[in-house]
Amino acid sequence: MSYRVLLRTGCFMIALAFLFSLASVSLPTTHAVAVKTVIVQLSREPVVVARYRAGLAGQSFDANAYKQQVIADQNTFLQRAVASGIPYIVAGVSAPNGAVTADIKFRFNYVYNGVTLVVPEHAIAALKNLEGVVGVYEAEELIVSLDRSVNYVRAPQLYGNPPKLSQFDQLGTPGYHGEGMIVAVIDTGVDWSHPMFGGDPTPPQFGLGPAVAAAGPNRKVIYYL
Repeated sequence: MSYRVLLRTGCFMIALAFLFSLASVSLPTTHAVAVKTVIVQLSREPVVVARYRAGLAGQSFDANAYKQQVIADQNTFLQRAVASGIPYIVAGVSAPNGAVTADIKFRFNYVYNGVTLVVPEHAIAALKNLEGVVGVYEAEELIVSLDRSVNYVRAPQLYGNPPKLSQFDQLGTPGYHGEGMIVAVIDTGVDWSHPMFGGDPTPPQFGLGPAVAAAGPNRKVIYYL
């Protein structure tokens, strides 16, 4: 089984007319201009790295204040791009969650300091030369093969005793049903309505949305895009 994580490097010409209407900086609309989606890495350390270093040094660390510094650096970088005549669109996605829809831009600050941009291909060299840029990497299509992942993460050894439980288990043994635990999954998707998650048909709790979703959030699943 394989899942595809799609970070398209081409095929943007069809969607450009829509993107241009949303962008504060316009890209050329001629079909003669080739565009690329790139991830621009910036020099300031991301939040978790800075927090780790502060911990090693025995220093206090305000994660939210530092995050704002990272965001400010990203804004400065985007301003430099404009000043250098580099047209761009910050890539993103609209994420629906019941009655709530969040417009999420691909700007990263916790484990990576970078911004995903759609730019003319000829502008990539100029991006690399902007102050504060560590690297510019073309977004690629990644194919993740999961046929050996269970053995790789040693899941069977972590099941406990008895080794397998289902949603119909009646043993009532504390600790085997995930009481008080939060599981983090990095994946292309999760079926939050599955019986093993409680079969709750309401939307999951959205990490960027309000504390209580309009329909009443699924308490078993929290997700963040």
